[in-house]
Amino acid sequence: MIEFATPRFCALSNTHAFLLSNNHTAEFKYSLFFSNGIMFCVYCITMVIGYHFRGNEVDAFLPASLPAGTAKSIVNLLLAYHTLVSYLINNQPLCRHLMAQWWPGTRPNHALAVLRWRYLSLGFLVTAWVVANLIPFFGAFQEILGSLLAAPVLFFFPPFFYVSAVRTHNDSLGCGDRLACAFMMYVVCPVLMVLGFVSSVKELFENWETYGLPFSCHPSASAGGR
Repeated sequence: MIEFATPRFCALSNTHAFLLSNNHTAEFKYSLFFSNGIMFCVYCITMVIGYHFRGNEVDAFLPASLPAGTAKSIVNLLLAYHTLVSYLINNQPLCRHLMAQWWPGTRPNHALAVLRWRYLSLGFLVTAWVVANLIPFFGAFQEILGSLLAAPVLFFFPPFFYVSAVRTHNDSLGCGDRLACAFMMYVVCPVLMVLGFVSSVKELFENWETYGLPFSCHPSASAGGR
């Protein structure tokens, strides 16, 4: 669940950043709760249906579990449209932030600003293409993201924010709280992150040996990450 949902909620956060960057602050709180609530419910229902009909045999890339036919073709077309829209929306706040950081004095409608924006957008597109070809197995890619993101989200940030809030209010932590927070932040989080990442990379290398190296043509059987 975490590996499946984490990258999608990260992508959705960029959409929220797009709203804020365009001064849609009044609608932001409604967008935040409404979109995250719908997204959480949709992915929960999707995963429940997938595991109900396929059990442990469900593919990491859920559309790969569908039988060949019209329904699968429609799902793939909708997924391609979703990917395109997500890329275009997520690219806007990122390029805008980098433009403001690297060239703060550039006028928005100046020819140089347009040229820099094009180079930034093209750079992100090329980077996405390289990463997609380096890790063409969706299951391995999900596991790598999950190992790098899930452990900090679950075991580092909660105690970190708790300790930060206590210090901000000039309160003191008890010995038990300090030990528990330190154990989660400096033992559990790095151990799970490292072990999960190593296991995911190992599986990725095994897929390379079985189906071919990056930038080569991979059989459709590898789409599910097997």
